[in-house]
Amino acid sequence: MACWIDVVKDWQTLIAGVLAIVAAFIGGGFVWLQTQTVDRREQARLERQHKAALAVLPLAISAFVEYAQQCAVGLLPVLRSAVDEVVPVAARVAFVPPVLDSAVIPQLRDAIENAPEGFSDRIAALIAGGQVLASNLRSLPDKTSPSTLVLKANIEEYIARAGIIFARGAALFEYARGKSGVVPPANPSEDDVRAAINVMSFEFVNEERIYDIAFRLLSGVQ
Repeated sequence: MACWIDVVKDWQTLIAGVLAIVAAFIGGGFVWLQTQTVDRREQARLERQHKAALAVLPLAISAFVEYAQQCAVGLLPVLRSAVDEVVPVAARVAFVPPVLDSAVIPQLRDAIENAPEGFSDRIAALIAGGQVLASNLRSLPDKTSPSTLVLKANIEEYIARAGIIFARGAALFEYARGKSGVVPPANPSEDDVRAAINVMSFEFVNEERIYDIAFRLLSGVQ
């Protein structure tokens, strides 16, 4: 009799162990299913965020391109005011720097976080160029002292920078709108820059100087 009791006890221990293993598998399965559900929901959320960021990207790029054109248009009277290569104080004071819509930078920043790496680099370059130009233009009305020289070449450089921004933005439109799967080159070509400056519809005093400055900027030669 004692022998049978021992056998039953052994089987009970074995059964309990098997049940514990089965319970662990079942519990693990539930955890795995819950994890998969959370992962799918997070993936869906990220996809919606990605689509939302890219949906407004063409509008943000368009605003940046328009900003570049406004800068160039505003600089034209300053450029034409130059006498013997020097910009008069009155022209500096009269200049009012255009203001980029405050919503554009956050929209582009969101696009950088959600766009493919190569394309996000292009957006970052667009923003960086705009920040440099904005800094240049904000300082122009402050240079009101007659002893502070602002040269015609300085204004031509600012217009050249605006042309580069215009060209960069224009190159991003097709990809941003989903009409092209090819990420634009890191820098616009010389032809693109010429076209951008021409599209801004100016009759420059000396267009070739503007082009040359733009090409030097693109090549890294300051």
